[in-house]
Amino acid sequence: MNTVYSMMEHHKRVTKYWRDSLVDKQFSQGKYKSSDLAKIFLLNDKNAFFRVNSKNIIQSLFSLEDSHIETSYIPFSYKKITNHNKHEKDYRPEILFPIIFKVQVSENGFIYPIEKPVIPRDLLHPLDKEDFFIGNMDDYDLFIAKNDVPTFEFSEAFEWEKYYSKNIEFQYQKGLIKKLLEESIINEEQGSEDYKKLIKSLNRNKTIKRKFIDTRNKYNEEWSKIIEDKLTDDLEFKKTIELYITKWNDYFKCIDNLLNNVIESKEVFNGYEKTNTTYFTNGELDISSKITAVYEDIYTRDENPDLSLYRNYTTVEEESETPGINSNIFFTKRLGHNNNIHPLADAQRIAVSALLGAKQGEILPVNGPPGTGKTTMLLSVVACLWVENAVKETVPPVIIANSTNNQAVTNIIDAFAKDFSKGEGNFAGRWIDGVNSFGCYFVSSMRATEAREKGYITEDAVKEMETEDFYIRAKESFLEKSGETFYNKNITVEESVRKLHKLLVEKKALLADIENTYKNYHKSGKHIGEVLDIDYKSKDAIIGLGKTLCEHKKDIEDIKDKWESYLASESFFLSVLSFLPFVRNKRNLKAKVCARENNFSKYFDLENLDAKRFITDIKNKNEIVFDNIQKYDLFKKALSDCVDVLNQLEKNTDPNSEFIEIDKRADIKIRFEMFLIATHYWEGQWLLEMEKLIEKVHLNNTHWKYKNICENNWRRRMKITPCAVMTSYMLPNYFSFSRKIHDNLNKVDYLYDFIDLLIVDEAGQVSSEVAGAGFSFGKKALVIGDTKQIPPISKLTKSIDIGNLHKASLISKNQGIDKIDEAYKKLQAKGIASDGGSVMKISQNRSKYYPEKKLERGLYLYEHRRCYDNIIAFCNELCYKGVLKPMRGEALEDAFLPSMGYLNIEGKCQNVLGSKQNDLEAKIIAGWIITNYKKLREAYNGEEIKDIVAVVTPFREQSRKIAEYLRESKDKSIKEELSQITVGTVHSLQGAERKVVLFSPTYSKHNKGSFIDSDKSMLNVAVSRAKDSFLVFGDMSLFNRQSVSPTGILAKYIFESAENELSYEYQYSKVFVREDLVSKEYPPRILANHEEHDVFLKKVFSEATHRIIIISPWIIYSTIEKNGYNKLLSGKNIKITIYTDEKFNTYTQNKPDKKKEEEFNLTLNKLNKLGAEVKVKNNIHSKIVIKDNDTMCIGSFNWFSAQREGQYCNTEHSIVYQGENAKDEIENILKQLI
Repeated sequence: MNTVYSMMEHHKRVTKYWRDSLVDKQFSQGKYKSSDLAKIFLLNDKNAFFRVNSKNIIQSLFSLEDSHIETSYIPFSYKKITNHNKHEKDYRPEILFPIIFKVQVSENGFIYPIEKPVIPRDLLHPLDKEDFFIGNMDDYDLFIAKNDVPTFEFSEAFEWEKYYSKNIEFQYQKGLIKKLLEESIINEEQGSEDYKKLIKSLNRNKTIKRKFIDTRNKYNEEWSKIIEDKLTDDLEFKKTIELYITKWNDYFKCIDNLLNNVIESKEVFNGYEKTNTTYFTNGELDISSKITAVYEDIYTRDENPDLSLYRNYTTVEEESETPGINSNIFFTKRLGHNNNIHPLADAQRIAVSALLGAKQGEILPVNGPPGTGKTTMLLSVVACLWVENAVKETVPPVIIANSTNNQAVTNIIDAFAKDFSKGEGNFAGRWIDGVNSFGCYFVSSMRATEAREKGYITEDAVKEMETEDFYIRAKESFLEKSGETFYNKNITVEESVRKLHKLLVEKKALLADIENTYKNYHKSGKHIGEVLDIDYKSKDAIIGLGKTLCEHKKDIEDIKDKWESYLASESFFLSVLSFLPFVRNKRNLKAKVCARENNFSKYFDLENLDAKRFITDIKNKNEIVFDNIQKYDLFKKALSDCVDVLNQLEKNTDPNSEFIEIDKRADIKIRFEMFLIATHYWEGQWLLEMEKLIEKVHLNNTHWKYKNICENNWRRRMKITPCAVMTSYMLPNYFSFSRKIHDNLNKVDYLYDFIDLLIVDEAGQVSSEVAGAGFSFGKKALVIGDTKQIPPISKLTKSIDIGNLHKASLISKNQGIDKIDEAYKKLQAKGIASDGGSVMKISQNRSKYYPEKKLERGLYLYEHRRCYDNIIAFCNELCYKGVLKPMRGEALEDAFLPSMGYLNIEGKCQNVLGSKQNDLEAKIIAGWIITNYKKLREAYNGEEIKDIVAVVTPFREQSRKIAEYLRESKDKSIKEELSQITVGTVHSLQGAERKVVLFSPTYSKHNKGSFIDSDKSMLNVAVSRAKDSFLVFGDMSLFNRQSVSPTGILAKYIFESAENELSYEYQYSKVFVREDLVSKEYPPRILANHEEHDVFLKKVFSEATHRIIIISPWIIYSTIEKNGYNKLLSGKNIKITIYTDEKFNTYTQNKPDKKKEEEFNLTLNKLNKLGAEVKVKNNIHSKIVIKDNDTMCIGSFNWFSAQREGQYCNTEHSIVYQGENAKDEIENILKQLI
């Protein structure tokens, strides 16, 4: 064990491990292909001044908002010398980057190495497999530990920066302005504006943006040609830059020493030539560097913050289980809801309640399978917390939603813009104009302009709101709407806030009244029901009971009067002498006669009547009746109170409704209204705070990075939007502040334990170490995700990951390989490991809830409303053990497309650039979409095609090819629309949905693979994106119904019905010919109707000399007989083999069909008697005829079952291939059938 780290607290050891993992990932790759470089890196010409001369590169690196940006830098590389000996294979990488390091680049183009040089991990031993390496990781670690690295950071105060800005950059800007004036892109007035503001406005102007960028790029190219000479001739500049050059030379000496100590032998570079070409990563540096800085602060600082959430997050032990939560007890604690249409589903309500009951440091994982309402639940949580703090009159909660990538994050921010209902009446919408969302989007500087153009409330937009001009407009619109609402044109902001808060308190009291009166009514009702044996929920029974009790009261009073009258007339001697037994008996007999005559038996047992005690019995009975009447009156009052209160919820609400139904009504009636009121309450509070900032002239200080200012900024901004959304990488940047060490030194510190609620969405995709820093800033966390969907992509090899775990003393080295592997798998399962772990796995491990024992820990959302039932049924079987509850229903009978369908395509899969591609499959998919463009849009009421259709494939080259064919549409009017269709791997649709999803498996019988079946998540995500139809376009022989693999389970669903097979009329036309099968001697021939197919088959029978093979999924003997094929079969002396599918011929709806089976067996017997060999297989989809070894016909025509009359008789087509090129394909087909 590493002694230093073994003495650390556990959470610090995990922190160190995650920090090392991120660094290794950041600089993990040093081996590249030449073709990769342009995609990943920006080329920088080497020059004498160690700077960036190209303005285009500088502008690619960062936005104009920054004075500098961090990225990674490759100072030189090694390129493999081309080997012209074709027989000598060389598997070494084409390009080597032996050194990479973090740099800051100033807007003037100067480069500052700010961290130690790194040798990429894939160039250092140990590696996961035998591979090319240049040195050993231990030697690298030793050198770095023993040697100081002469880094230096950017400062605007450097002489060379100041000189360049004043003298050189000024010339550039002046020249560009002149060029823009010449091209009439700007006018003279614009030319005199602040330069940065001008460029920013031009970038946002969609009308002239393209022309501006083209003009600037041309000017930049001219500038780049002259800048080096200009700087070389500038003696003053050369004097100011001497220190800069010296610092760079020192840094390069360190690099030389590092390589000399680590590289095992100079011979490792034999066959390579060193190039002085330098590169930047294409865009901002892997911003995980911000996360690693947080980790370094956590495990090195002496005084530790509480970090209760983070400590929980780093814990390996499984949390102890507690019983499930009763959401009813949170009825009055759930104070907000996001819409007035859909209440929370039961599972959503439980999740929201559990979150409200969570303690500081708790992680609540919510497993959200596809389409189960994760977003609704998330928004309702945010609404609840926002309203709760408004009722309490405390500061607004700081709620941050984050995920690992921009797609997931924009899905969240889009929901905050469109999934909060506007509402109706005076409280509807916003009272401050110009605020169009309930979420603000904090993005990197590179994406800020694009995000702003899309209408998101970005950091820039927030800052623009925090100006006096916006405040004035906001106050005016707020007071106007508040005045209309409260009928007071002269109302003030303070008065509005008070009135809004009073309304919130009243609404909360109403929720309490509903709960109390409902409970009181049913408690009283159950009691009276038990005592008086009636159904208290029956209106007639209650009315009857009231009448009965009144009758009882009157009857008992009459009995009392009559009995007293009887006693008054009774003989004195009977009363006095009743102590004598015979007198007492006489007296009782006379009393019984009286009682019977007056019908006392209705209420009393007269057999044992005792005249002496009877008056007491009457009094007791009277008390009972009185008591029952009191109970009844109390019940009636409880009922009346409940009805009155429920009528405030909604008129005529039945008090006998299940409380859950009342809770649902409260969501869309009371809680949503409370959310709207709270929105305006916080708007008013924001205005009051802004007024104070303006009065105290503090508005210009909000950018200062001091702790109290940063905290106040967040609290203030949460008054306008209840949630901020960003990637996990951006969190450290926005939750850091500057802490003063002494007079001239500040240190970056972090707002630990500050975020009231940290939300991690799509958490199954988020690696543990990427999200960890965010947990250190939070108090409690809501983690939403699904480990059955796309997992995180790890860049670390197993050996590197285990090495880092050893280094952090999380796995002991002092044990055998098997024990190490076992410990590693445990950390993967618990979510801690960088490779194989995820935020969702950690959260599941730390969940105290475990309702589904056959699945993972954590709460679950069950109700699926996105897809038709039989689409999600596949996912339910594949991944979710049947726990999902399909709620949408079955597809409509007259639907344009089947909900699960397929089109068999006899394409050919080929390896292309490390990926796979099936050209025919790609071409047919694009063709089908283009052909059905109008039908699809008509079927979906004119929606844009990009919102209707998406194409998913496992392979990037296939997606590229499909997109290329879509762009080649001959119809220019739809070209632009087709180019906007999402075509990509499953990652491109994670968190999204479309009406129709086409799946391109790409594999074919020529090039099979197991990639699709290697992970259930691929098909789970792909299928669950489809709301109405999931369609497989590919070689269907690869989908085996007999298999329990993902594709096998999918086969069961898509082959369930014959109606699921699609027909594309142009599939077998000259447009979609397989070029690899075409011979010059025999051009392909198209068979376009059943007559041509019958003529072709009869010709095959007459010309074949060796064999005839017919592949037909369905065979019907009546069709064979009707078309005379029985005679052809019996009269031929060559071998005739028929392949057909067992299940297609004997099953209906995935179940055996006895009648079909009997007919099929009869057909087989008849064909065998005719001399044909019939081979019954599973998974036959092709419709093919083969003659000898030179002719093959492939198409959609079912040779032995197709209709020869009726409306569908001429819709099937085939293509005939002949010649040498068909031979290999014939052999491939036959191999597949064996």
